[in-house]
Amino acid sequence: MFREFIKYILVMITIFAVSACGKNEEEVYEGTRETVRLIKSFQNATPEMQDYIDEIIKEANDLNYQDAMNKLALLSATHKTTKQQKIAIELMVKQLRYDMEEEIFKAQAQAGGENER
Repeated sequence: MFREFIKYILVMITIFAVSACGKNEEEVYEGTRETVRLIKSFQNATPEMQDYIDEIIKEANDLNYQDAMNKLALLSATHKTTKQQKIAIELMVKQLRYDMEEEIFKAQAQAGGENER
């Protein structure tokens, strides 16, 4: 009986361990892959720097792409960053630029559709 109980406990631990391994780290954070990468690359930075990163992400989420890109450029130019941080910044800028272009194209398409009426 005791052996069966131990086996049951070991099976449960194994199941929990396997299910935890399948979790994607990005599920912990909300946002795009680029946002997650940016947050993670600055997770060991000072609290002030983490607040600045949060501001950038808030700007991006509020669709203030230009402000977010300006803050990323300022961050890159004024702070010494690691290779991982540089990559995260570059990817975030690319994503913001893409999102901004999509908004512009969408607005142009809507304006073009209204002009045809």
